[in-house]
Amino acid sequence: MLYLVQSNKMECLAESLISCLQETSDQGASIFESDQILVQSPGMSQWLKIQIAEKLGIAANIDFPLPSSFIWQLYQQHVENLPDQSAFTKPNMTWKLMSILPAMIEQPEFAAIEQYLSDSQPLKMYQLAAKIADVYDQYLVYRPDWILHWEAGQNDIPDNNEQSICESHPWQPILWRALVSNSQALGESPFHRANLHQTLLEALHCSGKPQDEGENSKALMVFGISAMPMQQLEVLSALAKTRDVLIFWFNPSQHYWGDIVDKKTQAKAQLKAQTKAIDNKALAGVEFLDIGNPLLASWGKLGRDYQDMLLSFELQQQDCFMDIQPDCLLQHIQSDVNHLQFRGTSQELDASELLSNGKDHPKVEIPSTDNSLQVHACHS
Repeated sequence: MLYLVQSNKMECLAESLISCLQETSDQGASIFESDQILVQSPGMSQWLKIQIAEKLGIAANIDFPLPSSFIWQLYQQHVENLPDQSAFTKPNMTWKLMSILPAMIEQPEFAAIEQYLSDSQPLKMYQLAAKIADVYDQYLVYRPDWILHWEAGQNDIPDNNEQSICESHPWQPILWRALVSNSQALGESPFHRANLHQTLLEALHCSGKPQDEGENSKALMVFGISAMPMQQLEVLSALAKTRDVLIFWFNPSQHYWGDIVDKKTQAKAQLKAQTKAIDNKALAGVEFLDIGNPLLASWGKLGRDYQDMLLSFELQQQDCFMDIQPDCLLQHIQSDVNHLQFRGTSQELDASELLSNGKDHPKVEIPSTDNSLQVHACHS
């Protein structure tokens, strides 16, 4: 079963995860079978280890793989003759692109690249190859349908809303096919995350119970990852058919905020509706575009899309939100985000309120000694 545990406090999520670990131990699960917790960084795993150790007295036999590493291990379990490492990692693609780009830049589709490399600086070639490899790596995770479409010999994009990408960069499909051909000529495995994904989903749907296959039967936990691509969520959903999967997600607001937009997006939608509308019908939908908390609307676009993706799956949901009485600047911001408000109201403030201390919704007075929120200018 797939479970979603969400809270606006990481400490609450950690407590919920620790309770799940205790329940697993009390149910008599083997102590030699490791617990698996997917995290987004080694730093998060270290923090979580400390939380577990402080609560239980010890944190042992717990694996903290990154999502991509964990899913590649699943590929190896269900696909024969799969290497330990893909031939389409960013470093591998970088060096291959450096070797094949010089022979391709004379093609008319590569005019922009030829102009960029016209001064024949080797460092620029390496930097460009590394950047292209990074873009292709993102496509493999977030746009696998594009990759498969290009490998089928097409030079466009299956998504009609993104056609401008191929129009401005017509070399991308051609270069990808050349990269695949180069890997095949080197005798490397043709598998990558895009063409392995459907194979893995079919294998997981057809497989029996995990314990029958010698796999880990304990619940799989996903902790503190702010966003995951649909490809990875589909794998977790397939795993949840035979094994409990718990997603512990930090959600800054207890209200649904998938339909909020920032002020800029709202203004663009209003202008577009006004220029195209003959009557008021086109303006009807724009009236429902809500800003809510402007900070969350502006900086929370990735989380907003991730929330919609999560809710598109069949799952059981558990809310662990905390509503605190704010007494410092950071807590005031957190409280406003939690309630989708700004200065204690969900309505948009007019200019007179924003440019003054506020009459109906006054600004919060912050002591000069309050250092709960700090901005540091760092080199990197």
